[in-house]
Amino acid sequence: MSLQANPYSLMVFSDMDGTFVSDDKNVPVHNLDSLTELYHAGGCFVPCTGRPMSGLLPLLLEHPSTQYAICNNGAQVLEVTHNTAGVQLNSLHEVNLGHERAHELMDVFEQLDVIVDIFTKSHALEAQTDSAHLHEFIHDPHVLVLARQLRKSVDVATYHELVDACDTVARISVIFRDSKTAQFVRDFVAQDARLACVSSADWNIEISDASSTKGAALSWLCKHVSQDLSYCVAFGDSFNDVSMLEVAGNGVAMANSMDGVFPYANTRLAWTNNEAGVGRYLNQLLTDL
Repeated sequence: MSLQANPYSLMVFSDMDGTFVSDDKNVPVHNLDSLTELYHAGGCFVPCTGRPMSGLLPLLLEHPSTQYAICNNGAQVLEVTHNTAGVQLNSLHEVNLGHERAHELMDVFEQLDVIVDIFTKSHALEAQTDSAHLHEFIHDPHVLVLARQLRKSVDVATYHELVDACDTVARISVIFRDSKTAQFVRDFVAQDARLACVSSADWNIEISDASSTKGAALSWLCKHVSQDLSYCVAFGDSFNDVSMLEVAGNGVAMANSMDGVFPYANTRLAWTNNEAGVGRYLNQLLTDL
């Protein structure tokens, strides 16, 4: 394949939480070292996350291998520019859910025992009254700390007011207590073909525009830079990663992946996110370049 048709020797797309990042929300040293090897081999790293822009890790953005980033489950594709002033993020592509559809969803969610977060381009907003109850829904202490860091509390009386407080609505996160409520939300969202509904944990549901997925963002970026999908590898562990595992030339599922994710991957790792599975496997791939 010519260099013009394939500008990078390899493009690596990786989910963050549960994949590239360990359970304590740190980046394993072996994973970071593998990015240096990728850079020297002429490759490119693309963090792909459900987190908003503010949740992107500076440690990764500052690495020279990171040229792009995908946020909010594919709602934003960003170009990462490195210069003497530091790192700059420029929006290349956006597919947002929008206020109108968000209000339609709130008509139903207002009646449920759930916590609703609105993800904008840059951060997530939560109702101030929900903040004190977040620990009742999220029990992992590391995840709870991250959730609080990513969210800004807004003094509103209803979820409709929360939607109105957002400059953009990239996606919506619904946090639930029980499986019955979760199934109700999934069934309700499934009635609207304009929506995508996935989960990244056993306590949440993530709702986006149907064309706003990690896989769609991966495909868009590869077309934008003329990168053949066969020269792409994608790492993930949950259902919001499935779309990119399917479209990448090599979709890789972590050993700690959620039940049901493995059938969508080409490769199933023997290592978890806590064992630097991404870095271990990436080093193996780089030896063959």
